[in-house]
Amino acid sequence: MKYPFTNAGFMALQQQFHQLDDQSLSTEANLIQTNFGQWLFLHFELSPKQQSFFSQLAPSAVALYACETAFALENRLMVSLDKDEKDKDKDEQGKIIWSVSSLSARSGINSFEPSGTLTFYIRYT
Repeated sequence: MKYPFTNAGFMALQQQFHQLDDQSLSTEANLIQTNFGQWLFLHFELSPKQQSFFSQLAPSAVALYACETAFALENRLMVSLDKDEKDKDKDEQGKIIWSVSSLSARSGINSFEPSGTLTFYIRYT
Protein backbone atom coordinates (compact mmCIF):
# COMPACT_ATOMS: atom_id res chain seq x y z
CA MET A 1 0.00 0.00 0.00
CA LYS A 2 1.25 3.47 -0.88
CA TYR A 3 0.51 6.46 1.31
CA PRO A 4 0.00 10.07 0.26
CA PHE A 5 3.14 12.19 0.54
CA THR A 6 1.64 14.31 3.32
CA ASN A 7 2.07 14.49 7.06
CA ALA A 8 -1.05 12.33 7.44
CA GLY A 9 0.56 9.78 5.11
CA PHE A 10 3.77 9.84 7.16
CA MET A 11 1.75 9.28 10.35
CA ALA A 12 -0.27 6.40 8.87
CA LEU A 13 2.85 4.63 7.61
CA GLN A 14 4.57 5.04 10.98
CA GLN A 15 1.56 3.68 12.78
CA GLN A 16 1.77 0.58 10.58
CA PHE A 17 5.51 0.18 11.17
CA HIS A 18 5.31 0.76 14.91
CA GLN A 19 3.14 -2.34 15.16
CA LEU A 20 5.92 -4.52 13.73
CA ASP A 21 8.19 -6.60 15.93
CA ASP A 22 11.75 -5.33 16.48
CA GLN A 23 13.29 -7.68 13.92
CA SER A 24 10.92 -6.58 11.15
CA LEU A 25 11.43 -2.92 12.04
CA SER A 26 15.19 -3.40 11.90
CA THR A 27 14.86 -4.96 8.46
CA GLU A 28 12.83 -1.96 7.28
CA ALA A 29 15.45 0.44 8.69
CA ASN A 30 18.14 -1.44 6.76
CA LEU A 31 16.13 -1.02 3.56
CA ILE A 32 16.02 2.72 4.20
CA GLN A 33 19.79 2.83 4.68
CA THR A 34 20.43 0.71 1.58
CA ASN A 35 18.30 2.69 -0.87
CA PHE A 36 16.30 5.55 0.62
CA GLY A 37 14.87 6.64 -2.74
CA GLN A 38 13.56 3.18 -3.58
CA TRP A 39 12.05 2.91 -0.09
CA LEU A 40 10.27 6.26 -0.50
CA PHE A 41 8.98 5.35 -3.98
CA LEU A 42 7.70 2.02 -2.64
CA HIS A 43 5.77 3.51 0.29
CA PHE A 44 4.57 6.94 -0.91
CA GLU A 45 2.52 8.22 -3.84
CA LEU A 46 5.06 10.41 -5.61
CA SER A 47 4.55 12.06 -8.97
CA PRO A 48 7.18 11.63 -11.70
CA LYS A 49 8.27 15.25 -10.99
CA GLN A 50 8.74 14.43 -7.30
CA GLN A 51 10.71 11.28 -8.12
CA SER A 52 12.89 13.20 -10.55
CA PHE A 53 13.51 15.93 -7.98
CA PHE A 54 14.52 13.37 -5.37
CA SER A 55 16.95 11.69 -7.77
CA GLN A 56 18.72 15.03 -8.26
CA LEU A 57 19.33 15.74 -4.55
CA ALA A 58 22.89 15.83 -3.28
CA PRO A 59 23.97 12.29 -2.32
CA SER A 60 25.34 13.51 1.02
CA ALA A 61 21.95 15.04 1.90
CA VAL A 62 20.14 11.83 0.93
CA ALA A 63 22.59 9.85 3.07
CA LEU A 64 21.80 12.09 6.06
CA TYR A 65 18.04 11.82 5.49
CA ALA A 66 18.32 8.03 5.20
CA CYS A 67 20.34 7.73 8.40
CA GLU A 68 17.98 9.96 10.36
CA THR A 69 14.85 8.26 9.02
CA ALA A 70 16.19 4.75 9.64
CA PHE A 71 17.19 5.61 13.22
CA ALA A 72 13.83 7.23 13.97
CA LEU A 73 11.79 4.43 12.43
CA GLU A 74 13.77 1.60 14.01
CA ASN A 75 13.41 3.21 17.44
CA ARG A 76 9.74 4.11 17.01
CA LEU A 77 10.42 7.85 17.16
CA MET A 78 8.23 10.45 15.45
CA VAL A 79 8.94 11.52 11.86
CA SER A 80 6.81 14.30 10.42
CA LEU A 81 6.51 16.20 7.17
CA ASP A 82 5.91 19.96 7.02
CA LYS A 83 5.18 20.52 3.36
CA ASP A 84 4.21 23.76 1.66
CA GLU A 85 1.03 22.67 -0.13
CA LYS A 86 -0.10 26.02 -1.52
CA ASP A 87 2.71 26.14 -4.06
CA LYS A 88 2.71 22.46 -5.06
CA ASP A 89 2.30 23.29 -8.75
CA LYS A 90 5.39 25.48 -8.87
CA ASP A 91 8.46 24.45 -10.79
CA GLU A 92 10.55 21.88 -8.90
CA GLN A 93 13.58 24.10 -9.51
CA GLY A 94 12.65 26.33 -6.55
CA LYS A 95 11.96 23.46 -4.15
CA ILE A 96 14.10 23.12 -1.04
CA ILE A 97 14.10 20.19 1.39
CA TRP A 98 15.76 20.09 4.78
CA SER A 99 15.48 18.12 7.98
CA VAL A 100 15.45 19.24 11.58
CA SER A 101 16.27 16.58 14.10
CA SER A 102 16.50 16.29 17.86
CA LEU A 103 17.40 12.60 17.56
CA SER A 104 19.81 11.35 20.18
CA ALA A 105 20.87 8.15 21.88
CA ARG A 106 22.26 7.40 25.30
CA SER A 107 24.08 4.14 25.45
CA GLY A 108 26.09 2.15 27.93
CA ILE A 109 26.68 -1.47 28.73
CA ASN A 110 23.31 -3.19 28.35
CA SER A 111 21.46 0.12 28.02
CA PHE A 112 20.16 2.13 25.10
CA GLU A 113 17.79 5.10 25.25
CA PRO A 114 16.83 6.66 21.91
CA SER A 115 14.89 9.91 21.90
CA GLY A 116 13.89 12.85 19.78
CA THR A 117 11.92 13.67 16.67
CA LEU A 118 12.64 14.24 12.99
CA THR A 119 10.84 16.74 10.77
CA PHE A 120 11.29 17.15 7.03
CA TYR A 121 10.46 20.57 5.62
CA ILE A 122 9.61 21.24 1.97
CA ARG A 123 9.32 24.82 0.76
CA TYR A 124 9.41 26.71 -2.53
CA THR A 125 11.53 29.80 -3.08
